[in-house]
Amino acid sequence: MPKRFVKVTTPSEFGGSLGAQDYVLHQWLPSTSAAEPEIRHTIDQIFNDLQYIDTGDRGFVAAFLDGITEPLKQLQAAFGLQLVVGTTHGKMKLPSVEWNPEPQQIDWERAYYIVAPDPAFFRAGDGPIHKLGTSCREAFAIATDSKEDLPRHVWTSTDEVIRAFEGSPSWCAKCRVDAPELLLA
Repeated sequence: MPKRFVKVTTPSEFGGSLGAQDYVLHQWLPSTSAAEPEIRHTIDQIFNDLQYIDTGDRGFVAAFLDGITEPLKQLQAAFGLQLVVGTTHGKMKLPSVEWNPEPQQIDWERAYYIVAPDPAFFRAGDGPIHKLGTSCREAFAIATDSKEDLPRHVWTSTDEVIRAFEGSPSWCAKCRVDAPELLLA
């Protein structure tokens, strides 16, 4: 499991995740945004062709990265959103097949992308409040959990969190160390 998410602000930073065999995209978007269709189209401009990228074809990779420059800028500047990525490494078990009766295990890497407000603070259930982009392993596990029934709440500022918890939020100790602004909150 990675130590942290990396905030992606440039195509080169995005390029570091292109070697993964598959990816998962989570979108923590504001539910009341009038710009939701524009946000969705901007995200599509970044991710629609990702499944076709062959990292062995340098020209194709360069064209893909050139093509996401403006959408990345628009996510940040026009919508106040961030894109973060984290990867996991593990093994995938392949089933036996007629020509190879023994199941095989292969190395597998998955990239997790999250489009979220910048900054984004979140919690699952009644747990502590985390900040997206820290090196907290618990935050990574919660942020990448795909269970639909996982109650997750996202706030867009420390002030929102403080108001929601009447001045006494329960910050994650690891996130608090990694995010200096939480030491003052």
